[in-house]
Amino acid sequence: MGRSPKPADAADRDLARNYLTPAEVGRIVGVAPTTVTRWAREGRLPCLVTLGGHRRFDPAVVELLKKNLVRGLPEAASHDGSPEDGAKDEPSGKDTHKGPVR
Repeated sequence: MGRSPKPADAADRDLARNYLTPAEVGRIVGVAPTTVTRWAREGRLPCLVTLGGHRRFDPAVVELLKKNLVRGLPEAASHDGSPEDGAKDEPSGKDTHKGPVR
């Protein structure tokens, strides 16, 4: 007969189910799973490491990350590409070409 799990084992499994994989985090914040893993490896994003060596992320921390990443977007998204302060898109008179002339 199979043995019933110890309460600690069941609690660990429940905790692991609530935590997110790098792929899930990537989907939430809009980056590749490898970026999430790199952030964790560099210490930028806290994580738990399973006995199998897999990283798992706290959903609350991921939500904070998402809010912090999105916080800077409205400025960038509202920029329509037009020059600021009414400046015109005219050449400055300086030669900005850096390569050989052909």
